[in-house]
Formats: sequence, structure tokens, C-alpha cells
Amino acid sequence: MDAQRVLAAAAKAAGVKIFVPSEFGVTKNGRAGGVFQMKNDFIDYLREIDLPCATFYVGMFIEFLPWLLNLDEGTAYLLSDSDAEFGVTSTKDIADFVTYVLTHLPPFLLENQTFTIHGDRTSLKRLPQLLRADTIEFVHEIPGPAGDRKGALQKLISAGAASEEGSNDNHLWPEHQWLSIRDVLMSNSTHF
Repeated sequence: MDAQRVLAAAAKAAGVKIFVPSEFGVTKNGRAGGVFQMKNDFIDYLREIDLPCATFYVGMFIEFLPWLLNLDEGTAYLLSDSDAEFGVTSTKDIADFVTYVLTHLPPFLLENQTFTIHGDRTSLKRLPQLLRADTIEFVHEIPGPAGDRKGALQKLISAGAASEEGSNDNHLWPEHQWLSIRDVLMSNSTHF
């Protein structure tokens, strides 16, 4: 986040009208602590320097779902088979939506606003089938590199903290066709 503070200060000095922080992911929903506290502190910093921002919450990136399950060699590793649904969005849709709203909405509709989008919804229980896992292994810890981070995200999802139910801002771009998990699977079959 220190790098973002430097970037925000430079943006303010350069006269940037709307800053887009690197906040993509699940909404904070009033959570504090850990990475959420760092994000809260950064938004507070933007207010301190009077730099309006537009924040985008996108759920999980579809392209990173295999990483979340540590899906190597056909085995999906899960801490639970939770039915809690969560939103997911492709990186292409994220980039396209951010570009669209920044170039089509007037500044007063962007200033200090939060936008939530989802291309699809799923659950940990459905993911192994969607990702064509050969086997599912229920574990107490996700093995391999970054297993602790993967496990923390799975726990967040299982607890319903990533559900982000309710309205989203997909309607701001009515003609856009959002990519589903299956769409991304078919176009990036080598990644899954």
C-alpha cells in the first residue's frame, strides 16, 4: 500500500480527477483487520489528500479459481464443501467495465463511488465440477505455495463473507455480455 500512497500523491500533484485504487476483489463490507484495514487506511489517505476515487469490487477473478483450489494434476483441494455463493468476474470484463464507466459516466457519478460487478456466481461446492477436477480432496490446510492465503480465502468464502448478494452495477453497461466461468473455461482451456 505504500506504493499506492506514492502513486496517489503523484496523481494528486498531476491534477488527476479520479483515482482508481488497487482494490479489486471482494467488498470490505465494514471489515477491518489485515488486508481490509490496509484498504480502509488507504481510502482514508485519499480523503486526507482530497483525491476523489472510484473503487471497483469484482468478487474473485475467474482466471484465479484454479489457484484458489490448488488445482494441480486434476485434484481440487477444499477446506469445506460450502454452498455459500460468491461473485466472480473475468479479468477482461473487469478491464472493460472500468474503462467503460471511466469514459462514459460524468465525473460527479464517479467521485468517491464504489462499483460492484459480477460476471457469474458459484460456490466452493460447485467449483471442482466447473473446473473439471478429476478428484476432490478435503483437507485441513491447502498444500503447496501460498496454501495459507488460499485457505484464508476459502474460509472467507465458506463463511459467506464474499457473498456480496444483492444489487450490483452490471446495469450501468446494459449492452455488455458478461463472461461466465464456462465462457472463460472454453476460451482459456490451457489455464484450467
